Amino acid sequence: MRTRSKGEGQEKLPGMKQSRIKEIHEKALEVKGYEKKRMEFLGKETGAREELKILMNNHKLEHYEADGVTVNMKMGEPKALVKVNEDENPD
Repeated sequence: MRTRSKGEGQEKLPGMKQSRIKEIHEKALEVKGYEKKRMEFLGKETGAREELKILMNNHKLEHYEADGVTVNMKMGEPKALVKVNEDENPD
């Protein structure tokens, strides 16, 4: 006689909650945690880009390049494009 694992072959009745599947539940919470961190970092990145834009405007620069760091910005554009060459930048 074959024994059935919990829930095998049983249909969910209307109005019943789905049973928690530990591995799916934990992975979903992990994904949500990463999403939350990403959103926090996005806010910080946006703020830093705004500050960089203000600094570039204060110095009346559209292009900055030194020690492997390049910033390109066109006046009136919403954000500055930043590139960092890790080989050239000791920081």
